Amino acid sequence: MFISSRTIRPAASVTRRSAAPGVGEVPGTMFNGSAVHAVVTRQVAIRVMVRNLRFMLAFVMDGLRVAVCSW
Repeated sequence: MFISSRTIRPAASVTRRSAAPGVGEVPGTMFNGSAVHAVVTRQVAIRVMVRNLRFMLAFVMDGLRVAVCSW
């Protein structure tokens, strides 16, 4: 069985800062009546989605390598 030597760690550039209250809310709800908050919330959500997709892709590639190596 081939075990990947890659360690899974969150990228340092996408760690979330504890931002203003209301970040966990639905994007589009206004905080202090400013549209900037909605944009920031959406950007954070997109960043998290990209990180999850990258992790899933790496996981699938590891699975394929395991399947090919143990053929």
